Amino acid sequence: MNKYHYLLIMLLTLYLIVMYHAVLPVLLLLVELLLPLLLYLLLIPVTKRLQCRFGKMEEVYETGERIAVELWVQNPTIIPVVNLHLELQIQNLLTTEKEHLTLSAMVPAKGTIKLPLAVSSRYCGRVRIRVEKMYVWDFFRMFRKKKKGVFQTGILLIPSLEPISMEVSNQVRVFLADCDLYDPHEKGSDPAEVFQVREYQPGDRMQQVHWKLSVAKDTMLVKELSKPLLHPVVVMISFHVAEPWVLQQMISEALSLCWSMLQNDCPSDLVCRTPKGEPQKLSLTEEEDLMPCIESVFAGIAPEEEEPMVCAYEELYPNDRYAHCIYLTDQVNEEQMEQLSISPLAQKYTVVCLSNENMDSLQALFETNKMELLVEKEGEELVLHRHWLI
Repeated sequence: MNKYHYLLIMLLTLYLIVMYHAVLPVLLLLVELLLPLLLYLLLIPVTKRLQCRFGKMEEVYETGERIAVELWVQNPTIIPVVNLHLELQIQNLLTTEKEHLTLSAMVPAKGTIKLPLAVSSRYCGRVRIRVEKMYVWDFFRMFRKKKKGVFQTGILLIPSLEPISMEVSNQVRVFLADCDLYDPHEKGSDPAEVFQVREYQPGDRMQQVHWKLSVAKDTMLVKELSKPLLHPVVVMISFHVAEPWVLQQMISEALSLCWSMLQNDCPSDLVCRTPKGEPQKLSLTEEEDLMPCIESVFAGIAPEEEEPMVCAYEELYPNDRYAHCIYLTDQVNEEQMEQLSISPLAQKYTVVCLSNENMDSLQALFETNKMELLVEKEGEELVLHRHWLI
């Protein structure tokens, strides 16, 4: 029943009063006039005290997995809610894809109901589930009251990481560069930083003796050198058109590469853009760094602007040098190839292009500049089945 139906009933009652001059139709009309006011007044405390929350669940899931989400609605009042209307939005914040759901339910007095939802996405990213609108209707659906506040939860959908067949070259193993970070737990051979000072032991070389400190302490002390935390490989994500399959495949391959390098004791840096378009460097030294890296990628990544990624990165980190740069992109042109060929950032470049266009014309130009070009198309995921020489 809506307002028009109710008005029609009131007009019919008024007709009865005019035709029959009886007391009963007059009383009925009085009730009909007071009832809407009563129904509206009852909506106010119910809507104000109605509570909505999402049930507990894990924060991380794999892409494509069907996720059971529970939405709980509690009515602490003695007034039952016979018409509850909810409008939900499920949005992948990485691909900006949205899905809208509409739910209707009844909540008994002093009761709680559970509304089950099934959420899934074929693309990775942070998925936000939000109750955008929540309305409580009266018994006759003549009035509605909106519940204020935002109720939301979020889950992280990560791509499946597959081990990649890989061989780390001697060029990467013995790569040396300036480093500001050193291993706090393991000694090394870098004379630029002292790991610790200890007492002299038979077999120690005289070059290790810390002469000044030995004189001050009146005992023979030697210094142990530090181990630099070098990241000889950098993986860059650079895209121009934010198509979901491009993001999915780029992120999946970039993270699989970084993870596989960790399995081969080869730390790496992952570079993508922040929401403001600036390059951000994410370092992966051990497997515990993988999840924070994934969250940073999903929170930041933005389309390529006019300035190429390599140029923007060199401006921000002018002193960084790598043995190998793996450049994941969806667009390759001669200008971009020229930027890579003159860049001092890395000794070796491998460009992985995710595109449905024919890149055969550029293959010869890459070979001339001693750079490797690997072309992939949607869904092929060739990178996961190729043997990589890092």
